[in-house]
This record gives sequence, structure tokens and C-alpha cells, in this order.
Amino acid sequence: MRLCFGNSAFFASFLALILSGCVSVRPVWRKQEATQASSEDSKLNPTKKDPTSSPLGSVSKNETEGVCPEGAEFQKSPRSCVTRSGFILGPFPIELQELCRELFPSEAGTCVQKQDWPVEFLSKFAEVLKSQCPAGTVQMPTAGCLSSGVVYGPFTLAQVGACRRKLPSHVEYQCDQMAWSEELFMSLTEAASEEIKVVKVSPAAVEAQPNTTESKNDDGKSPTVPEPEKNKKTVPPAAEIKIPKPAKPSKEASERAVEAPTYCIYSWDERPGTADFTTQNKRLQSLRRSANYFVDRKEAESLLRSREFQNMDTCSRARFLKRCFQRVILESDSPAAQAFRAWSLGRVRPVEAHMAFVMKETRLGLWPDDCWNGRCKGVGIAKVASARTPAGRTVFETDPLWHGITHNIMTNLEFSLRNIADKTNGGATDLYALAFLYNGKARTQERYALDVDRYYKELLACNLDER
Repeated sequence: MRLCFGNSAFFASFLALILSGCVSVRPVWRKQEATQASSEDSKLNPTKKDPTSSPLGSVSKNETEGVCPEGAEFQKSPRSCVTRSGFILGPFPIELQELCRELFPSEAGTCVQKQDWPVEFLSKFAEVLKSQCPAGTVQMPTAGCLSSGVVYGPFTLAQVGACRRKLPSHVEYQCDQMAWSEELFMSLTEAASEEIKVVKVSPAAVEAQPNTTESKNDDGKSPTVPEPEKNKKTVPPAAEIKIPKPAKPSKEASERAVEAPTYCIYSWDERPGTADFTTQNKRLQSLRRSANYFVDRKEAESLLRSREFQNMDTCSRARFLKRCFQRVILESDSPAAQAFRAWSLGRVRPVEAHMAFVMKETRLGLWPDDCWNGRCKGVGIAKVASARTPAGRTVFETDPLWHGITHNIMTNLEFSLRNIADKTNGGATDLYALAFLYNGKARTQERYALDVDRYYKELLACNLDER
């Protein structure tokens, strides 16, 4: 079997995939045999482009299907990753969010979030997204939709492999995300065509090369070949393939101790820097400011980026977080915890009731913060929009207390519970009425209260006390 190297972009991607260990050689060779006629034609006519070529290589099944996180399956129409628990993984372009709001007006609140949509949305999206990308976005090579400087996936095996080879090990987790910056995406596209260089040799130069198979002299020794004169041009070597060597991990990375991520072990007050929900401060990022304070882990080790947690169903996530809520509500002597326990007596189970609010805000920790120019639609796992101290003092956005609310699960739940307990003084007789008062926005109060009440019943059906 022979391989034709007429299409350097194809061979570059082919060899890069073999080196990354992501695919076996045999399937690609079958693809090459199937397109042998087109390869011969391209050799005869160098100006004719191979219809299967792309900046990131041959468009085969492995390179057109999206790479989805463990526990999620790739859907071709529309291009998406769907989890076993029935959610489409985000984030999503603004244009697709607007289309979602038009198709599902009753779910407008879900559409504007950046993470996980119900799988029921797929049927209508498949009808309107014939080109795989919503109107207003740009279709990128092989896979991806460009919107406002961000390319949204899922990305192909070739793209993810190229990303892992390009980025350092400590930021390699970005390759597993469902959205990349346009700068990163384009740099991978350019690198794919330059990663492997083939030196072309003219026919005249090949004829000028010494014949290594000529016969020996009578004495059994090979004839000596005279050295080229200085004024003669040296003959370039035969087609040479430069294979990039894998980068060795840095000494700092190899010495870094790998610790298992922990959640709800400490509040921010107990151990400042405990960023068990997320290490990112979206409010500061939206202002283009850096967070110049310590956090205890990488973003890949936070709850928001845990693949196992993201792939859990509602009841599994609730059981995973139950201990966090118990520490904040049942094991705390704070005024808010005492007030909420007193109000819940004879009405609701306090842990599941608080969970129902968090379920409404972030699907129990699935959605990241959404901020624009320093304004956020709530912060942290419970999307705390306003914060007050136990004495009632307002915590301004510039106060360092917001660091804990942003990054730490238990600290965020404490401030969330404080806001909910404050509304129990409004005379609410059940969870629906309490959620109605908590929302405070006339146009959305009823919808918010209905959802919280529905989520509470779903959580009760999970039987969280059972192990």
C-alpha cells in the first residue's frame, strides 16, 4: 500500500493525529485508498484542491464528529453534546440564545443562561439550524460557530488534539471546554498547515544525486564519489519530514503535588482562598481586571468544571451537595439559619427548600456567572445578587467579602440563606409565597415561585435521606 503526499495539509493532520495517539492508522489508510483516484488527479493537476482537504486535515468521521465530555453523546443535527441526564451542553452564542427565546418563550430564563438546555429543545433547533450555525454567526472550518470573538463547539478530534499540543499542561484544560477564543482557534488552524514541512526536490536534482546502488569495483570496494566543488550547488536531501518532539513537562509542573479536589470542607472565612465552586471572577473579567488574590486550586479542579458533577442527574447532584446545605442550615447557629429553621417547621424540609432556590438559579451548580461591564445576574452557586452582613450592612461590590461569595460554595449558601430568611418576615405561609417575595420582580415573580415549588417537589422525590 502506498500513500500520496500531494496534499501536505492532509498529511500534516494525518501524522499529527498518529503522534497524538488519538486514532489508529488503519482507518485513515482506508480513507486514503478510497480517495486514491482524486489523489492521483491532484498530482497531475497541482492547482486542483482536494475536496476533502481543510485547514485541520481530511474530513473523515473522526474529524467531523464533535468530541464530547464523558457521559455525553454527539448529536449531528444540530451540532451539540447531549448528556445522559437529558441536557444540551453549553455555552451558547448570543444569537442562539435569542433564537431559543423565540422558539421557547416560556423558557426565556433558561435560554439566556450559558450552560445546559433541556434536550427537548433539539427537535425545533434541528428544523431551523440547517447550516448548523445560527444567523449572525460565522461557520468556521470543519467545526465551530464564531460569535463576538468566541468560537463555540463541540470541536473535532483533530482540533482538540492540536489544542493539547499547543497549550502548556497547566492550561490544557481549556481544550476540553465547549467554547474557545477566536485567537486560539485561528492559531490552531495556522499551526496545522505549518506543523510538518516537506522539502520538494526537482527532477533535475534527483538525477544529479549519486546512485547508491551502482556496482562495486573488481577489488570489492565501492567506487569513491568525488566531493562537489565549492562553486557547485549542493544537492538537497530527499523528501525530509520533520517530526516535532513532544514537549517535556516543566520542572514546576512535575513537582506540583496533585491533590484530589475537595468541596464544602471550609468556608472562605475558615480558609481564605478555598475556591471550590470556581476560580474565576467573572465580574472582574468583564471589567478586564485581574483577580490578584490567592485561590487554592486550578479551575479544572473546581465544581463548575468537574465532568463527573456536570454529567450527574438532578438527584445525584442534590445528594452530592446535601452535606453543604446541611452544614449551612442544620449545623449552624447563625441568625439566618435559626430563622429559616423556625419558619420551615411544619411547612417544608429546610434543606430541600433551600436547594429548590439554588436549583432555580443554577440547576444546583451547573451554570457559571453571567456578567457584563461589572454587572452580574447574581454570583456563585446560588447567584447571590445582593449581600448583607449579619448586622444588616450592605456589602458593596468592591468589598473583598465578594471574593468568598464568588468562589466558595458554603460562603455563597450562607449569604443566600440570609436573603431568603429575611423574606420569611413578610408573612409567607408556604414555599410558593416565600419564593414570590424573594424574587421581587413583578413580571417574573409568579413564574419564579412556580418553578421553585416544582423543584422542591422533585427534590423530595429524590429521597435524599436514603443512601
